[in-house]
Amino acid sequence: KNNFDSKLSQTELAKLNSLRTQATALKSGFVGGRKSNSGEKPNKADRQAIRDSRTAHREQMDALFDEVEKITANHEAAFAELETQLEALREQHKAQMPQNANQGRHGNKMRGMEPERFLLWDGQAKEFMNDRSPKMNTSSKTNNYPNPFTDNTKISFVLPADGATTINLYDRAGNHLGQILSGNLSKGENSVTFDANSISELTAGVIIYKIKSGSYETSGKMIYKK
Repeated sequence: KNNFDSKLSQTELAKLNSLRTQATALKSGFVGGRKSNSGEKPNKADRQAIRDSRTAHREQMDALFDEVEKITANHEAAFAELETQLEALREQHKAQMPQNANQGRHGNKMRGMEPERFLLWDGQAKEFMNDRSPKMNTSSKTNNYPNPFTDNTKISFVLPADGATTINLYDRAGNHLGQILSGNLSKGENSVTFDANSISELTAGVIIYKIKSGSYETSGKMIYKK
């Protein structure tokens, strides 16, 4: 159970609980399996209907995540603390992976657990595993280590093609903090080391990095701790 709720005003908490109710309703009404309604192997029309249902579900969930972000943006310190707690939870889950091996592909889902998802599902781990609309890019193709960090962190990412690439940093309110990369990079695995001292008066908290290369865009989050 999270302690973030206690930091909210009554209005904010009511809004967050309303978003949770909407998320639960969306999940219960979601039809996105691999079988048709009759239980048979889906035909072409069924497969298109499934794809359309999944797309609509992701868009609706993303809209809820955006609303959650508006609430968390007013509580930087508490949100950074929540990020740290979740990172510890991820590490604990990772250490227990041998015992969780029988969970199949769902056994690793805690690695992609975003704070917004945690708040939206109110700490219900089962919902994390079944939620197929993760906010931000949580795949292994884009990440940074260490995270949280105090001085330097290495951002690793994979580009689908050669091209001019930029990496810009933003705070949770969307304010531009600076650009740490601008140049031509090759297709495949790339990395850049970010030195927190390169940006003057950088405050502790969540930093969003956005990578753009041609039409390709991806993003991630890192936590800076002074």
